[in-house]
Amino acid sequence: MTTILIFGDSIAYGAWDAQGGWVARLRKLVDKRNADPKDDFYCLVYNLGVSGDTTADVLQRMNAEINAREKDDLILVFSIGGNDAVYIPSKKSNKVAPAEFEKNINKIIKQAKKYTNHSLFTGIIPMDESKTHPVSWNKDCHYYNKTNKAYEEIIKKVCKDHNVEFVPLFDKIHYDGQDGVHPESTGHQCIFAEVKRTLTKRYLNN
Repeated sequence: MTTILIFGDSIAYGAWDAQGGWVARLRKLVDKRNADPKDDFYCLVYNLGVSGDTTADVLQRMNAEINAREKDDLILVFSIGGNDAVYIPSKKSNKVAPAEFEKNINKIIKQAKKYTNHSLFTGIIPMDESKTHPVSWNKDCHYYNKTNKAYEEIIKKVCKDHNVEFVPLFDKIHYDGQDGVHPESTGHQCIFAEVKRTLTKRYLNN
């Protein structure tokens, strides 16, 4: 049996998408295969996305989350970074500084390798900057596409250093949400398609 654990933030959780987000689409695909008696396949997908999470938050909870679940054939997916990149005007800094963000990605990979050699990171999606300076729910929270892209490049670099699969998103996703940050149906479908392509190619062909 294969177990896929997906760590992330509100976008991984599927906020604002009536269909439950890209992770729900992945589970639906997997459940369809699970139900097919002709398909010698069984897989569980867990959505461990938490709204507002940063890489530091994932580091704090990932061991407990992993140990609470099946680990025989484990795949870990990390879709994180957008909240790290947020600019906080009152502090005149990003929520997680670039250097600290890079350290956290390294730490996540090292922790993940204690459980499995099968890990995957996604990039960070673009946003509608006309609505993110600041965002409507927090005047001390600004999102910038230039920063999102820079943080995605950090993820890409660290993944390359550790030979970990990386799925770029920033240049492949067209933002379709209402609040400037969270995508809706089209955006989640695009994220799902990119992640599905890599997972199917590498892990789910059995």
